Amino acid sequence: KHVVSTQSTGSPKMSPADRDEQTHWDERLARTDAGELYGAGEFKWGTDEGGFINVLFQESITFAQLRATFDAYERLYSKKVVDVVNEEFSGILKEMIATYIECIISRQEFYANQMYEAMRGLGTDDDRLI
Repeated sequence: KHVVSTQSTGSPKMSPADRDEQTHWDERLARTDAGELYGAGEFKWGTDEGGFINVLFQESITFAQLRATFDAYERLYSKKVVDVVNEEFSGILKEMIATYIECIISRQEFYANQMYEAMRGLGTDDDRLI
């Protein structure tokens, strides 16, 4: 189940499937984590991938806490975390983290978009749909 790992930290972290679905969160922690994300990305020259990964893949963090962190980031820095990831990262790491964030925000919307993209236009991308 521990499917996420990175060369920048060297330690495996939990997959989204392992997350607790609790509905409560700590607003102060959300603001702190939002600040850490900002410090690891937009605030500095270059990107501290490990800083992002440490916040996003904390073993004890819940989906509700991550959503609160994403909301706090947008309120504090007027930008969505997924947009920052798309600007600051590249390659498979960008795709993986952006997908992870989109699933945390709304799994239903993520899967609906994936199905739409697989079926739009002429023909259906059966491999993508399956």
